[in-house]
Amino acid sequence: MAAVGILLTVLLLFMYHTEGRPKTSGAEGAMLAMTRCAAAFICSSDKHKLMTSNTKTCKVAPLSENNDRSSKTPKTKQSDDEESLYEVEYADITWAEMARIWDRFMLIVFAILTIVMNISFIIALTVGQ
Repeated sequence: MAAVGILLTVLLLFMYHTEGRPKTSGAEGAMLAMTRCAAAFICSSDKHKLMTSNTKTCKVAPLSENNDRSSKTPKTKQSDDEESLYEVEYADITWAEMARIWDRFMLIVFAILTIVMNISFIIALTVGQ
């Protein structure tokens, strides 16, 4: 149990020091969903930040093969049927805030497991004779 605790501590430190905000899709979206459940379990005050309706959107366009990186002028789309722009939605919560929620959740789970293990050990000692 100690090794798992150390591993989770390292992962939470990585999450805490990650810059920016998580995306609402893909693996980061799954992490947001799990964080939403953890925040509900610990009755966190940051639950309102985890709602997907509060997202920030930015448009992302890939560079074409013939773009010169030293050119400072923005490039426009060549044709209307070429749809290379897509939107990426970011959550309204930072990675550091998510790490705080997970830290509190892991503390509560670890405390509950430790208490249950100690009580079961005491019961086993008294009943076992």
